[in-house]
Amino acid sequence: MDEDIVESFGAGAPPPGGSMLDDLRDPATGKWLRIAPNAPLGEELTGKGTVCAIVDSGLAAEHPTIAARLDEQVDFSGEGIGDRYGHGTTVALIFLAAAPDARLVDVKVSDARGRSSVRRMIQGLEWIGRRGGIRLVNASCGAYRPACRADCDLCTAARALVDQGILVVAAAGNRPGLTACPAKAVISVAESDPETGSLTATSSPAGPGGVVVPRMRHRMIPAEE
Repeated sequence: MDEDIVESFGAGAPPPGGSMLDDLRDPATGKWLRIAPNAPLGEELTGKGTVCAIVDSGLAAEHPTIAARLDEQVDFSGEGIGDRYGHGTTVALIFLAAAPDARLVDVKVSDARGRSSVRRMIQGLEWIGRRGGIRLVNASCGAYRPACRADCDLCTAARALVDQGILVVAAAGNRPGLTACPAKAVISVAESDPETGSLTATSSPAGPGGVVVPRMRHRMIPAEE
């Protein structure tokens, strides 16, 4: 296990030579799709006034739903802005389905394979702290560091944002019994089977401040609707 490698969590990897962006297009027309919005939860919960940083593989600014909410893009992967893997774009669309009025800041740390280094992820987190104006951070990626007790450099960088008043949410990971960093130090999210209530076979346990959410199956609809 390379404890310096940051992996994307949650969605499955695309086929060799492919991208998760392929799943965001209608196979018949080639037009962009988006994730159907959740049931309305009230006007105050639409995300209006909130700027969310998506720390991931980048965002596809050519997607109309992303383009309408995107404020800024910055790259720490060395690959340039944009999303060649599709994970970041998918995560952002899930977020916008729940908070359609939020604004997005794309903090790209992962490459076309959905991988990064701890150093690059820390650089992205530190940039968020310097930028200002960001109230929420979603990091559906992280590194497996069994010896860390929420005190490694990655956890410390995420915790520094919390100390600034920024809400940081991180995926717990996809390895049973092993919570990733920085999820140990912030609000972490694990996945449960909606029928049994137990963690899914591919979910890490949530950290001390974590939550467990039922596995969701998303419905795709045309982006223009």
